[in-house]
Amino acid sequence: MNDFNDIADALNKIKYSPLLRVRNFIIDYHDRNGASLHGAIQIMDPCGCSDAVVVEAIIQQGEDRNENVYSIIEVMGQHTLEEVDRMLEGSEKAAGVVMRSIYLDKAQALI
Repeated sequence: MNDFNDIADALNKIKYSPLLRVRNFIIDYHDRNGASLHGAIQIMDPCGCSDAVVVEAIIQQGEDRNENVYSIIEVMGQHTLEEVDRMLEGSEKAAGVVMRSIYLDKAQALI
C-alpha cells in the first residue's frame, strides 16, 4: 500500500491525473478551398491538459491538413462522439447540455 501512495504522490506532484478524461469538442474550420465546415472530435486526456494545450494541438492538427480552425467549443459532460455528432447535425437535442467556447478567431470566423 505504501508503494501505491508513493506513486500517487509522485504523479500528483507532476499534475498527472490517474483517471483518463474524455473531452468532446465542436470545431469550426475553413478547408483548403476556403469552405466553412464543422465537425466533432473526441480526445483522451490522461494528464488533465490545459485548454491552451488542447487548443494548440487542435489548431496544429488542422494546419497539418491544410485547414484553418477558427472556433473550438467544448461539449461538457459524458457524451459519446456519436452523440456529439448528432447534436451537431441537429438530430439530437442539446437542451441542457453545457458548452463552452475555448477558442475563437473572430477575424477568421467572419470570412
